[in-house]
Formats: sequence, C-alpha cells, structure tokens
Amino acid sequence: MDNEKLKELEELKAKAEFFYSQMYDCKSYELKDFKDDASSCFSQAIVIAEELGLSDEVKQLQERSEHVRNVYNQMNIPSRR
Repeated sequence: MDNEKLKELEELKAKAEFFYSQMYDCKSYELKDFKDDASSCFSQAIVIAEELGLSDEVKQLQERSEHVRNVYNQMNIPSRR
C-alpha cells in the first residue's frame, strides 16, 4: 500500500470534514463555497481510494459527499440566498 497516497487520502478527508463543518457557521454567501470545497476534497479522495483499490472507502466517501450535498440543499433555502 502506498503510504504517501494513504496520507493524502486522510488529509483530504480531514479537509472535507472541516469545510463541511464550516457550512454550519458561515454567512449565507459563503455556504456554496464551503460545500464546493468539501465536495472537491471528497472527489479527490475518491479518486485516490479507487487507485488504491479501497472499494469500501470509496463507497463511504461517496455516501459522505452525497450527505454534504443533501445538507447544503436543505440549508440553501431562499431566505439564505
């Protein structure tokens, strides 16, 4: 297993979770940026997990990314735009 890739994977996951957590405390005009940053990190992490053959990790990352999008959609009501 490629230790550098695993480290990068963990860093991307941590960044994605950080951006996700910021969605709860941000200004309305920042919400999309934090969602996009989290989604980008999850997407990059998914690519690395696929390269490493970590199918369970890929599934978990995909589910988490979908959760972030769903939370964003719930938070992004007209009054917050």
